[in-house]
Amino acid sequence: MPGRVAIAGGGIGGLSAALCLARAGLQVTVFERRARVEEAGAGIQLSPNASRILLELGLGPALERLADQPARLNVRRLSDGAELATMSFADLATRHGAPYWALRRADLHGVLLTAAESAPGITLRNGETVRDAGMVEDIFTVTTEGDDGKRISEAFDLLVGADGLWSVTRRILHPRVLPDPRFTGYEAWRAMLPLAEASGLPQASDVGLWLGSGAHVVHYPVAAGTQLNIVLVRRGRNDTPGWSRPGSASVLAPDIAAAARPLRLLLGKVSDWQVWSLFDAQGVAMAGRRIALAGDAAHPVLPFLAQGACLAIEDAACLGAALARADFASAASLAAALARYDTMRRARSASVQRAARANGRTYHLSRPFSHARDAVLRTIGPNGMARRYDWLYGWKPPLI
Repeated sequence: MPGRVAIAGGGIGGLSAALCLARAGLQVTVFERRARVEEAGAGIQLSPNASRILLELGLGPALERLADQPARLNVRRLSDGAELATMSFADLATRHGAPYWALRRADLHGVLLTAAESAPGITLRNGETVRDAGMVEDIFTVTTEGDDGKRISEAFDLLVGADGLWSVTRRILHPRVLPDPRFTGYEAWRAMLPLAEASGLPQASDVGLWLGSGAHVVHYPVAAGTQLNIVLVRRGRNDTPGWSRPGSASVLAPDIAAAARPLRLLLGKVSDWQVWSLFDAQGVAMAGRRIALAGDAAHPVLPFLAQGACLAIEDAACLGAALARADFASAASLAAALARYDTMRRARSASVQRAARANGRTYHLSRPFSHARDAVLRTIGPNGMARRYDWLYGWKPPLI
């Protein structure tokens, strides 16, 4: 009888894990607290370390219809638009054997959801939240709560926590008090515009990164080249948890005024901003006691390296590989598989977390330190930029 796995969370990380575990021959039930999952209003970048996994899962044709493949990354100074560095994504794809994609989160989630709905061995249960898990008379039991407040306890072999930054599963695995995620003092303001409205922006069809004192802007095309995803990260004081809240364009007036003219004109066209206060937390042990963590539940990644979703997809592939040969009738075999998963992931995820934090500091330098940063970027050149991230983009999952 195949192992039975419960997954807390039906977002990108949870559905990726479901597909990888089902591919490994396991019976998977995904519990998602929202009755209807919507990942609207934001873009996402998928570098080769993640896109190769999605290709291996057979999702390439569906994603290629929806994703853009920007030709390059252009790094500019926010104040005057001076070009500091470029990196070719086409060369990166050739170098690492997988594409660099940019797409809407909703499109990626939709492809994963469609695949999960049609995959043998996956059951999706929306409107149910995982509340507890543990051994009850030698049976591992997962307790969920429905929208009506009713709780149900069911037997599973394993629980995977893909329930995000404020993870319940993380608390179950680590019952001693952990510090809450820490507000970083930065907010990400997100918006979408028709790409046609960015005609005055240099290289609007590429990924643009504009570095400024205490703020930076990222933009890239999504929705098969019809929309431009825009993210402005700035210092802020609002420490309200949550992925998205409305923001007033008037708050951004000083940041917009400080930008080079093409970017200033673009940002001035946005009337509908969604705000995400940025929180950070240290990574934790990712597995134990028949529980595994994935994505932000295990290792939140600040968005300064575009690796949050990528790391969750990596987790999914590694968890599938670790559990593929486990004997679910043997507690020792299952414990050994979970230990292998933790070993595969903890050092890697910690390295990505550190690199993202370092980028956040570097992006927001003020003078005179920003002059040194700019000089380094101009010196290393496109090949140097690519080599700098070989460790990140060149990662490959273990074979199942």
